[in-house]
Amino acid sequence: MTPQQLLLLLLTAATLVGGSEWKEETDWDSSKWAQLHATPKRGPAFLPGLPTRVLTTAGNNATLPCRLANLRRRTVSWIRQADLQVLTLDVFTFTSDSRFSIKSTHPSPNSVHTGSLGSWDLRIRDVSQDDTGVYLCQINTRPTLVHAVTLSVADGLPRISGPREVYLHAGSRLLLSCWLLAPPHPPPVVWSVNGTLLNTSADARWVARELNI
Repeated sequence: MTPQQLLLLLLTAATLVGGSEWKEETDWDSSKWAQLHATPKRGPAFLPGLPTRVLTTAGNNATLPCRLANLRRRTVSWIRQADLQVLTLDVFTFTSDSRFSIKSTHPSPNSVHTGSLGSWDLRIRDVSQDDTGVYLCQINTRPTLVHAVTLSVADGLPRISGPREVYLHAGSRLLLSCWLLAPPHPPPVVWSVNGTLLNTSADARWVARELNI
């Protein structure tokens, strides 16, 4: 199919950004924290509403959230569910993979003040699709308190949906849809034909539209 055979080519680029993506800038004064603070429970507790799913693209860094209160003298660990590998214990790393680390802010370990806050977020640098899976943030209470986070890593490659070959009559319209899953900051999408970049702003035959889902 050549450009001369087309009167109009409708191009759609749909970018999936992942609406439930975890953002590090958690508001500690939010109503969710107020709900926890108002409960009579004095033992360790996770921050209500912590995300259970983190979506990112290969090559990016990922932060898996673990925020809690009233830890007192308990310890916090991160475990990879697939092989039960202990990744971290408090602020110490127990894996030879240097990509894993803890981003921690916590009160004194001897603090018994109810409502004291702490964060033990697991950081993974330069993630790959092999890192996809479930990670467990655990507090050594009886029974053990567990917050599970599922990490999904997309390859970030664009894909055109539909069959690889389409036959049309001259003058027909052709709609091509390109899907790109590349959170948290999807790159711009451009179209080309046989290596030639399409100028959708100057050529009326090409109509491009971008959607964020």
